[in-house]
Amino acid sequence: MKYLSLVFLLSVLVFPVFSNENPVSVNITTEYNVVRSIDNGTSYLNKHFVGLGDLTPIIMTYVGKDGSVSVCSVERNSHDIHVYEYSKELDLINIVKFRTEFSKFGAFTKDDQGNYYFFSADNAGEGDFDKINMALEKFDSKGINQNTYRLKAFADNSFNGIMEPFVCGSCRIELSGDMICVYFARIKFKSSDGLNHQSSYGFVIDKNTFQRVDIGQVSNQGISLRGIHVPYISHSFNQFILPIDEGFVFVDQGDAFPRSFQFSKFQKGHETKGLSSFVFKRGEVYQNTFSQLGGLAKTSNGYIFAGTYEKNRIVLGNHNDSRNLFILTFDDDLTTLSETVWITNYNEKDTRNAASPKIVALDEENFLLMWELMSKNSFTDTYTAVINKNGKIIKPIEKIGDVRLNINDPLRYCKLTGNVFWAVNSRDKNIILYAYNTGRVTKVEGSGGKERTRTTSTRSSTRDSQREKQGEWGFAGSAGVYLNIWHQSPLSAGIPVQLGTEYSFKNMAVGILAEGGIGIGASTFEKRQYLKSPMLEWNYGIAGEFYIPRKKFGLGISLGGADFRLLNPDASPDLSDLSDQYRNFYARFAFIYRNKFKYSFSGTVYRDGNWGLGLRWGYHWGSLKK
Repeated sequence: MKYLSLVFLLSVLVFPVFSNENPVSVNITTEYNVVRSIDNGTSYLNKHFVGLGDLTPIIMTYVGKDGSVSVCSVERNSHDIHVYEYSKELDLINIVKFRTEFSKFGAFTKDDQGNYYFFSADNAGEGDFDKINMALEKFDSKGINQNTYRLKAFADNSFNGIMEPFVCGSCRIELSGDMICVYFARIKFKSSDGLNHQSSYGFVIDKNTFQRVDIGQVSNQGISLRGIHVPYISHSFNQFILPIDEGFVFVDQGDAFPRSFQFSKFQKGHETKGLSSFVFKRGEVYQNTFSQLGGLAKTSNGYIFAGTYEKNRIVLGNHNDSRNLFILTFDDDLTTLSETVWITNYNEKDTRNAASPKIVALDEENFLLMWELMSKNSFTDTYTAVINKNGKIIKPIEKIGDVRLNINDPLRYCKLTGNVFWAVNSRDKNIILYAYNTGRVTKVEGSGGKERTRTTSTRSSTRDSQREKQGEWGFAGSAGVYLNIWHQSPLSAGIPVQLGTEYSFKNMAVGILAEGGIGIGASTFEKRQYLKSPMLEWNYGIAGEFYIPRKKFGLGISLGGADFRLLNPDASPDLSDLSDQYRNFYARFAFIYRNKFKYSFSGTVYRDGNWGLGLRWGYHWGSLKK
């Protein structure tokens, strides 16, 4: 009984509890250079993010109603788009490669039927009004093009056209029912004043018929449009779309007409409405708004917006005070705006600034905030808080550490798992998908914490998608420590190693591995002689392992030989009938859990009738994603 109690105690100590580690992450290693999607340390201070690729293209995510997660990435200087499909348990399902019509990639989304939508564009020359330079393309789940909506550079009702798309701003695309909306920054053809002005532009089409739904930007007399139209903001240095029933709510970061965050509501059967936030302070360079657009969410009686701004009125430079995170709320009719609610109160501009603000609805009453703490020129930490619909903090501000946020893509919430998803790149050929659990629903099963890493090798072709579906062989192995009780010796510890191959298919895996180990134990516990009766043991054999579900929980069986050598035969009276070296054969049965590490609890029987229990812990690696 004392040995059984010891086994139970060791199992509690050795096997970790994963539920407290948050967020979890998945590493995607690519063979192409990934465009940067995190703040390099000073971008949050730039007046319109020039030098950051103008916020487009970036890594984007989409979460389906079934909890599946899509991560979209574009190759630098290429038409090629890669979408990585994950289950709600963060297991890789598929990798799909697309090629867009134009080389400047704007944005992507999916619908509930598994169709993909991509918007791409090219620049046009001055006066090249009739050039087709924009395309919204629809692909089915197999990557086959189903439809394309194209626009010429001087599109109808576009206020001087789109000569250079995605400049000094972003590109957004969202779905609401059968409507799909694209909204982005652009440089126009020359106006009568001889200048090429910057502003927002967008359109709405029916995703089934690909027919236009909005009426375009008809007239800018007084910057006041009529009818069902997308907004027109000049200049607009960032854009945001929130899908609502039968329409969309937009946010723009404007520097002149208006000089504020501008909220606009587009809804079928209603004229488009607008509402402005507080007016940004203005310095000598009026394009500097001293702010950063975060995002928008729907409440039970209106909307809630998150952004950052400088509290003081000083405008001597582009950074005069700490950037602080704030909240604004407004009603469903866009008629009443709340007072500013400050979430942070930083007051050291060289060391403490809120940047890359995010907001996502957990329901219509509770909202998750995320933001990065930045010094004047470098990242420090990332923080979260949960607020109610009035901006009151109901879950205290919490630091989640060295976890980067996407500089512009919104957070995506999954009600099935309670996880919030986003993706960033950590280096040129790497993407990290994060899942932060809000504690509202059971956490993603099999997650191993913030440092958990899965590596997906992307061969950038459809063959990879097919291999994932059909199955694939790869290398597998582990190395660590073991603790045995009642084996060849009453108690022993050592180092086990496994090397072999594994076949992965669907949500399962089967492995065949050669195994071996070496350790030291005591040949007897009698009369406290165990320190005087050491023995060296080693084993060798072959193991078969089967994993299901999620390729993490498994069963194993091993067959092999076990030897030991008595280091002091005279001190081992119980083994006096044996030579100083003894060979036996074993069969081992194990219950296994693995992620980055591999844990097993096993029972072993020997040819001579002896048996024992064991615990193993080790680092697990392999060429296949687990």
